[in-house]
Amino acid sequence: MVSLVLAVVATRFVENPLKQWAWPERSARRLAVVVVVCLGLVAVPVLGWAQADARRAAQIAAQADRNNPGAVALLPGFEYLGDTDAPTIPAADQVGEWPPAIGPECPGDWIRHYTVPSGCHVVREGAPDAPVVYAIGSSHVQHWIPTLERLADERDWTLITFPRPGCFFTAGHPNPDEQCPEWYESTRSFVEQRPPDILFTQATYDRNGENDEILMTGYEAETRYWTDRGITVVGIRDNPRWNRSQTQCALEAGIEAPECGRALADALGTPEGPGLALEDTIEGYGSMDMTQVICPDGYCPPPSATCGCTATRITSPMPTQGPP
Repeated sequence: MVSLVLAVVATRFVENPLKQWAWPERSARRLAVVVVVCLGLVAVPVLGWAQADARRAAQIAAQADRNNPGAVALLPGFEYLGDTDAPTIPAADQVGEWPPAIGPECPGDWIRHYTVPSGCHVVREGAPDAPVVYAIGSSHVQHWIPTLERLADERDWTLITFPRPGCFFTAGHPNPDEQCPEWYESTRSFVEQRPPDILFTQATYDRNGENDEILMTGYEAETRYWTDRGITVVGIRDNPRWNRSQTQCALEAGIEAPECGRALADALGTPEGPGLALEDTIEGYGSMDMTQVICPDGYCPPPSATCGCTATRITSPMPTQGPP
């Protein structure tokens, strides 16, 4: 409504008077002057705003080590010495502009059989005899690529990822993207032709963010298929989902607002995810649960307030060298 009102006002008091003004039409010089003045009225405030934003971003970046310690805040004895009202990095409205660096794309001959985008990236290349780890699945697998990359550096893995938002590496689970089945079949063929030592996938799914976490449809059969072929499968528990934008809630009401967070029991329900039980029945399967990092002390804060750290809890050991 505001835009419509401003459009009417601009048309009536700016555009129409300019059209009816005869003075600029009497010479090319006068017309050029009017055009330059009009452009200046727009360009000056826009450029000024952009420069102010750039200066503010530079100031925030200069104070980042002090005001935005990140995962260092989890170290024992950490004491925050920054500004109490320091903005987060990146800002909430810039999160979509900060995609994680996940390495170069896979060689063309690896993925030539794909009919849809593969998402295949080589995050890290290890030694020729290094264990090979694949991380495959939706954005909730992609979240943990930086953590896996750190482990890969520490343990000398070759890490290859196949992130595909909204797609799951299991047959039968509903996918919102109509290209997911093609991506799944092509990725499955890739894994069969180039089997890894470790396969990292999403094991559970928090359906509606309302205490209804389930094991991914077809996940047990998918896991058995790969473990029967000597591949270690690590299934990560889904992180709590939200049925509304909790980030927007935090921006409007504040991070401490009770309506912007919730108890873990209301988010995922059980202390242990349904994927953990597979460890007792499938040899070669390990369950990974990062819930205590996402929802520390049984409380899930808004996503904008959640620490992005690299701590891991793996219930089954992962290899430091050689095949698992």
